[in-house]
Amino acid sequence: MSDYILHIDTASSRGLVMLSENGQCVAKKENLNPHDHAAFLQPAVKSLMQDFQVKPEQLTCIAVANGPGSYTGLRVGLAGAKGLCYAWKKPLLTISSLHLLAKAMHLQMADFYTALPKVYVPMIDARRMEVFYALYKEHQEDISLFFAPATSVLDESFVTSLPSQAHLIFGGDGASKWENICTLTNASFIKVDTTDIAFALIAAEQVDGAHWADLNYSEPFYAKAFYSPTKIF
Repeated sequence: MSDYILHIDTASSRGLVMLSENGQCVAKKENLNPHDHAAFLQPAVKSLMQDFQVKPEQLTCIAVANGPGSYTGLRVGLAGAKGLCYAWKKPLLTISSLHLLAKAMHLQMADFYTALPKVYVPMIDARRMEVFYALYKEHQEDISLFFAPATSVLDESFVTSLPSQAHLIFGGDGASKWENICTLTNASFIKVDTTDIAFALIAAEQVDGAHWADLNYSEPFYAKAFYSPTKIF
């Protein structure tokens, strides 16, 4: 009997429910309306597993993209994943959305040559001129985190947080804002095609390392406090 991983990602504008096996995507369903992720999630899981004839007992675990990203989307994804874990008695993997993005960037740029060490800077739009970002250093055939996820305003001071003796590769929906004002000569910007392959690979690696999340206490990684404007009377 095959062991599959069920993946859930509602942290961004694209909602994703995916099945992977041995680090490869085997089936998926997508939702491109970010306001409809809550209604999309559970029917998509049911339909995907029925269409591919996978039963809950064939799942190794459930993996969820856990932020940073859309506040509502993160809550929808984690709540849905935890509910399924409780119902089906499966362990949970929580995976950084920035790690997914950086891994996808690395897969696309693996053949890109530069004399300097490559550093991947995934950027997720945090509205206005802010982004969520992290730094990942290329390490042989993989990447490793060396600057933890943070939030930054994109101005001249942002450059000071970046290594100067590296070729910086920026990607993600926040990178376009930085590309418009970036004056660095050691920078490249790429459009990330998909994070699906990266999601499958990272989840498989975390299963091998038994990096299970605490099902009772797992929370979305928001990276910054939720802000809601109040009316002034």
